[in-house]
Amino acid sequence: MTSNDRAPAVLIAGCSPGIGRAAATSLHDAGFPVYASARNAAAPAGLAGRGIHTLARDVTDETYPHAGLRPARRARMDAA
Repeated sequence: MTSNDRAPAVLIAGCSPGIGRAAATSLHDAGFPVYASARNAAAPAGLAGRGIHTLARDVTDETYPHAGLRPARRARMDAA
């Protein structure tokens, strides 16, 4: 990680159990601000308890392409 005032933030889609959840956990443990999203709002719930920002976001739903991303937009997003 860089020594900037703010660490680069990461947005990860698909944080239900699996590789997305593992990536969110690993990056968070490494000190990165992580925004974890999933179609099912309850799926990333366990991540919130670890300090990971969670978003309910269905990337396949074209009716709200930016819904739920407002908190992530305020962060310095360097990887998604």
